[in-house]
Amino acid sequence: MRILITNESRSAAGGIETYLKTLAPFLIEKGHEVGWLFGHSPSFGPLICNEDAKKVWTTNPATLERVRAEIYEWQPNVIYANGLHDPHWDTWLAKRYPTAYFAHGYFGTCISGRKCHGAAGYEICSRKLGPVCLLHYFPKRCGGRSPIRMVKDYRRERHRQRNLQNFSAVLVASNYMIKEYERHGVASDRLHIAPLFPTGILPDPAPPVKRSIWTNRVLMVGRLTELKGTSIACEAVSLAAKILARTLTFVVTGDAPGRERLEREASLHLVPVEMLGWTSSERRNVEMRNADALLVPSLWPEPFGLVGVEAGCVGLPAVAFDVGGIGDWLKSGRSGELVTTARPNATLLGEALAKSLSNSDYHQQLRLGAWAVSCQFQIDHHVDQLISIFAGVSNNK
Repeated sequence: MRILITNESRSAAGGIETYLKTLAPFLIEKGHEVGWLFGHSPSFGPLICNEDAKKVWTTNPATLERVRAEIYEWQPNVIYANGLHDPHWDTWLAKRYPTAYFAHGYFGTCISGRKCHGAAGYEICSRKLGPVCLLHYFPKRCGGRSPIRMVKDYRRERHRQRNLQNFSAVLVASNYMIKEYERHGVASDRLHIAPLFPTGILPDPAPPVKRSIWTNRVLMVGRLTELKGTSIACEAVSLAAKILARTLTFVVTGDAPGRERLEREASLHLVPVEMLGWTSSERRNVEMRNADALLVPSLWPEPFGLVGVEAGCVGLPAVAFDVGGIGDWLKSGRSGELVTTARPNATLLGEALAKSLSNSDYHQQLRLGAWAVSCQFQIDHHVDQLISIFAGVSNNK
């Protein structure tokens, strides 16, 4: 089978790109031919595809006719679309070739992609994308403050919304996203849940053994933005430390504009903090092994939240709010603590963190559960599922 993978960035910098870089060799190993279509923006750092890959194109307008002719000559059996910035390309491809589209985020369902209102403490939005969204955009702080940007993004997302009807299959990573795209009119026979798999780490071959002492280290991994909960993370750690009557060190791997605020919050709440910045996957894995708990304070509806599955590979339980797809892998009392509330806040998160660290036997139970859950999300199963979907849409088109 000839599979054309499309993605905006060709640099292996983000989560989608790491996913595709990990996936492609498995498709090739199973005898499939892989081609690539990237956006035409400059690339930085290592590329997703191998340097010797022959079928690689970009959406550069200057070479549009030649690229489309070469793709037509190659005759892909299926397009695996992962989010080109220009939705016109998805339209063109989907009307000519069987296309399976993986909605890694809220593409075609939200102007800003946040799917929550900032004006009400990040209240999750369940509205279907439409003209009314323009009326709510500024009062409910759905995105930025530029009217021009709002209109531009709205037009692009409405185009993506129309494209949903052109795709032979729409893939998502969680049950929460299934409901989101059902609400936007994708028929159930074209909608598939394809859970993601850990990248850069595999589950330990044996379950974790019980620890003799606490490390008293709480880890947070990811981009440091307000949507990721940087405004409440340190307060939650501080509260947990007070409940437990012991000092907890907050270890943060990641960076972004929210770093300065997080550092101020740590100082305000007297939380010892280690800011490591972006680290290699190897260093991140070491920090996961050294921590007692993973804090995932996200306020927006995470489409999946892969970091929790990655942490589970080494038996690190997570503490998080029940937002988006997190509940697919975080089972309260089994693999960590899942806080269900309409208004996420530091108090509830801190109490849940303290509960996870209150008893060594209970903590070991959570560690075993986190490891067992991570073993359910493996690349072999994901690849087999993709190939089955690709074969189905290719045969039916």
